[in-house]
Amino acid sequence: MLSVAAGGLSVETRRCVSDVLVDNPTAGLFPSSDEDVGGPELLEVMACLTTEEAAALTPPGEGPPPDTAGLACLMEELEGTPSGERILAVLSGADVSGEGLTMEESAALGRAVESCGIETGFSFPDPTGTGAPDDVAQPSEPVDVGGGSGQCTVGLILYPGDECSIGDFTIKIRADGAAVLDGNIGGISMGNTVMEAQSINLNQFSARRSSSTWTIESLP
Repeated sequence: MLSVAAGGLSVETRRCVSDVLVDNPTAGLFPSSDEDVGGPELLEVMACLTTEEAAALTPPGEGPPPDTAGLACLMEELEGTPSGERILAVLSGADVSGEGLTMEESAALGRAVESCGIETGFSFPDPTGTGAPDDVAQPSEPVDVGGGSGQCTVGLILYPGDECSIGDFTIKIRADGAAVLDGNIGGISMGNTVMEAQSINLNQFSARRSSSTWTIESLP
């Protein structure tokens, strides 16, 4: 099914995906419910793909295909340690602890991102503990996620289950990482509209997706 969707897979990709599925038969490739979506194993499958295969599997209008080489490098950097495994679980949406990343985990993610040469547009906490920039990619202290709600603010990170509002407009993140927009924003009316693209731009409201989380970038 994956090969058909991609218009064919290389021998190397087939072998890589098969190895993942032998170890993890329920990798979430074809979920039966929202609860089955995501997980580190799905990231492993994505990392198996070539750039061309990833592009073929990316629906039109959903932004650029994932950087599979960068993803493979990131997983190699993070796997094998409790903190690295937890970071991957959070990034894939599989973490059910209801907490974000600690400062130490965010710093570890930053080191891995830098080591792999991945451009994210974010800054990360200082691993030396001498301070962190204002626009860190993750909060410096554990935060409640997965059901949190409140006022939308620039820089706010929304995890699956979270939502925020501004006036009568609400953005809520589904379990699969898609955003559901409802209400009026910047003169545009949305009625429980599902957005699965990598970014949202509605007049002066904008948000960008990274894996299963969304960051509010600007507000009217």
